Formats: sequence, C-alpha cells, structure tokens
Amino acid sequence: MHNKKYSGQSLVEFSLVFVVFMMILLATIDWGFYLYSTMILDGAVRDGARTAVTCSDWSANYDARSDVIKDIVMARTTYLPLSVTTGLRGRINIQLQPDITNIQDIVVSISNQPFRTFGGFLGVIVPQTISVQAIMRYEDN
Repeated sequence: MHNKKYSGQSLVEFSLVFVVFMMILLATIDWGFYLYSTMILDGAVRDGARTAVTCSDWSANYDARSDVIKDIVMARTTYLPLSVTTGLRGRINIQLQPDITNIQDIVVSISNQPFRTFGGFLGVIVPQTISVQAIMRYEDN
C-alpha cells in the first residue's frame, strides 16, 4: 500500500538534487569555456609578440607595426564567439620596454577583456574578465 504521508517526497528530493547538479554542471562548462578562451587569447598575444620582435624600425613606423600586430592577434581569435571578442582590438596593448629608442623587450597584452558566462548567475564563480600577456626579448637585426 502507498502511504499518503510520504507521497511527493521523492519529487521534492529530486528537484532539490537536480538544481544543485545543474549548477555544478553549468559551473563546470563555464570554467571550461573560460579556460579555453584564455588559452586562445594567450596564444594570440604570443603570436603577436613573436611577430613584433621580428619587426624593425619601430621608431619610424610604430602605428603601422602596432596595426599589424593587432591584426595578427585578432586573426588568431576567430574561433572565439563574439561574446568574448567584442571590443577586443581596443584592449590589445603593445609596449616597447624600456622605450621606443632602446627596445629590449616587447610586451603584447590584453587587459580586462569582458567574459560572459553561459549561466549568468555563475559570474561569482567564474572570473568576468580575461587578462593575458606575452613578453619577448627584442634583438635588433
């Protein structure tokens, strides 16, 4: 016989467990996508820095060289969705250290690029920005 005192108990237990399970599943998916996006952006700035150290005459052509480096970084991010790459070009920074007349290192970086999670309520768990940087030694040819 079915006891009316316990009817619906399994449904309540299932719904409580299901909500927790779905939150864990969405958090895992969001973390995976965050790490994937970070790896793609990290590789893109590395490729940009690698190209930057092969360029010469930075002092005469800084703007043109910077545009080429930004184009390379943007080309390497084609597999990321627009939610990650929106406004990316404006966040790409190229720094010549210590200065443009005596270059020792070239730093290509992306700072505070917004990252939107799939499960919007998980913004507390998954970082909401991505920052990556590549530094390469410059040797004038």
